[in-house]
Amino acid sequence: MEWLSVNASAIIAASSALLAAIIAGVTTVLSILFTNKSNKALRQEQFDFDKWKANRDFFLSKGEELFTLFNKWHELVVQLHTAQTFQLLKVKSSQDMQSELKDFPLKEIAPRVGAINSMFFPDLVDDFDALQSLSGTMNIAYAKSITGEITISNGVITINKTLENLRVNAEAYRSRIAEKVRHHL
Repeated sequence: MEWLSVNASAIIAASSALLAAIIAGVTTVLSILFTNKSNKALRQEQFDFDKWKANRDFFLSKGEELFTLFNKWHELVVQLHTAQTFQLLKVKSSQDMQSELKDFPLKEIAPRVGAINSMFFPDLVDDFDALQSLSGTMNIAYAKSITGEITISNGVITINKTLENLRVNAEAYRSRIAEKVRHHL
């Protein structure tokens, strides 16, 4: 017991130092764990933001491409059916129409519009199919007029009415594209 009394202050000092070292160590470890958890959360937030931004930029780019391609498609469809109408009305000859439509890029644009719709804007697929159907209706009216199945005047009237319907539906389609793109802003 005497040894304890003589060395008590040294034992108390050593115990205090050891306890302080343990407390400091535990605090340091907890502090490191908290910092790592915070850094990990910040990295994940930054990753999620970068991913969102990349997706946003990608969808904006695809929306712009679709809008541009669709405008070109619509312009070509109107040009085609106007040429058909002019041929029916004898304003243009069939040779003029053939030379005008020789390198007509409509067949290249429609599949691209359809592909972008299918991959990135599936809600718009049915709308574009309906617009293509209107073009098909005008082609049928043109063919029936040439073969005499319907009168030329009925063919021209059908094409003109369908062109107006196409114009209205094309504006609605453009609005839907814009709405889908705005969703990513």
